[in-house]
Amino acid sequence: MGRAVARRFGASHPGIDTIRQSLYAFAERGTDTDALCHAVSHGLGYGVAFALAEDLLS
Repeated sequence: MGRAVARRFGASHPGIDTIRQSLYAFAERGTDTDALCHAVSHGLGYGVAFALAEDLLS
């Protein structure tokens, strides 16, 4: 639904799932993945999305 609304208004849509999957993929490449995976599962993706949305709106 969010993508449809963004498309209708010509806006950006920072997808939480896309951000989370990218963070997980990054964690899998490193040696210390436990901390990052824990952070992602506890809301890091939302924190990144909120910061990105703030930049896009300002």
